[in-house]
Amino acid sequence: MTTTFYCVVEDDKPVLAEMFTKDIWPLLTKGADEAARLLARYLFSKFPTAKGLNGSKDTSLSFVEEWEALSRCNLEINMNSCIYQSTTLTQLKWAEGTLEQATTEDIELVQEWCESFRI
Repeated sequence: MTTTFYCVVEDDKPVLAEMFTKDIWPLLTKGADEAARLLARYLFSKFPTAKGLNGSKDTSLSFVEEWEALSRCNLEINMNSCIYQSTTLTQLKWAEGTLEQATTEDIELVQEWCESFRI
């Protein structure tokens, strides 16, 4: 699976970035509304069947407005989420243990973790 990174640049400065992997919803950073609309037009021309978007609400809404106009479809918010930025680095202590493949016995735990990451 290939992931492609896109960036809208204005005056040699990035104003919006996006990560796209086929069959996975694009991940959009916070950025300028017009940059979001420009990126929506570009991605629609390449991947018109994309079914969703992850990103900051305000920027995503600008992207979605453009996408709706191009696709003639109405989109709705499925889940509110956000991206956090770390401004400092702390030395981590590695946890002890082993990596294990999840099984059907882990479904409740994985659902709990997924819900914990929602906002």
